[in-house]
Amino acid sequence: MPWFLKYNHVPDERWAFVENIFTKEECDEIINLGKQKSLEEALISNSVSDDSVRVTNISWFKTEKEELPKYEWIYRRCTDAVNLINEKYFKYDLTFIEELQFTAYDKKGSFYGKHIDAEYDGLGYRKLSFTIQLSEEKSYKGGSLCMYNSGDPDFAPKEIGTFVAFPSWLLHEVTPVIEGERYSLVGWVNGPRFK
Repeated sequence: MPWFLKYNHVPDERWAFVENIFTKEECDEIINLGKQKSLEEALISNSVSDDSVRVTNISWFKTEKEELPKYEWIYRRCTDAVNLINEKYFKYDLTFIEELQFTAYDKKGSFYGKHIDAEYDGLGYRKLSFTIQLSEEKSYKGGSLCMYNSGDPDFAPKEIGTFVAFPSWLLHEVTPVIEGERYSLVGWVNGPRFK
């Protein structure tokens, strides 16, 4: 039995999920917004390709005043899911969500190798990462979100509309897409330094 420093010890979960935070129709709308944003940002080069690390296309759902009305409903739903999961499983001191990233694994072999998301950006520390499954599971093969706490990975659920959250320092990857296209919405939640 561990020797707890405090009697109100709360175990830290490796990851957690909430199903159906977005309907299929809402996921389709987010995909359309992401694809439209990708076209707008094409001149800026939204393709991320380093064969050793990552092959994806990304775009950002920005929170500037002129763009926020398009995405506010998405941010509100994500905020509700973050608060629900954090209160139940993590109990971290959180302050804000970074701009959401729409990610398209839309080429055969698209992937994101093993990595962690933890970083300090001057405004806070990344504490929670999350991803939302926008594609129907049957529309692609491969493309599994795997999280590593030890040698064997945990596989995130692939049901459309599912919100998966995990500590930002947890090693994770998206395996190569073998067939079809996988779309997701990714976010990071910041807070003050742990103490």
